[in-house]
Amino acid sequence: MSSVDFIIDANQDVEDAFDIVCEGLKFKNKTLDEWSGELTFPLLSPGMGYGDLQVANCRYVELSELVMANYAIAKSVFDYSSMSYNNALKKKTSSMLEAIRQDATKRVPGFDTLEKTASLDCINQYTSLKVSEIFLDFWKTYYEKLNLLDSRLSNLNFLYKAKV
Repeated sequence: MSSVDFIIDANQDVEDAFDIVCEGLKFKNKTLDEWSGELTFPLLSPGMGYGDLQVANCRYVELSELVMANYAIAKSVFDYSSMSYNNALKKKTSSMLEAIRQDATKRVPGFDTLEKTASLDCINQYTSLKVSEIFLDFWKTYYEKLNLLDSRLSNLNFLYKAKV
């Protein structure tokens, strides 16, 4: 099998992941595709008048409120998921270590080996952590997009006022 065949075979996995992330996972009862549709902004064009800029600025404010609130929630959920996973991992590692120490016939493995084994029992918490990270990255991207948009709108408003 050539390297091209591996790439072609992997493409289906990528498409499946895309479908799961964009159309399957829900953040506050909406898929990321649905959120993307809600987060649209009117196109900025050279011939915009002052009324168009006001509409764009109002839409910017609406989107800012939505994005900032959801970004904060996504960050909180991510922090909680991270704490939950780390707590579950520590508990499982401690419990495994205690069980090994109670059995004189067993040798204590290295901590990395012990933690890797324990992590297999914490797969639900790990999955939750990774899903919350997807949401955090999604909202962070829109937050950054709004920062760029704010700069553009400020420049357009300045140029418009300089023209008038």
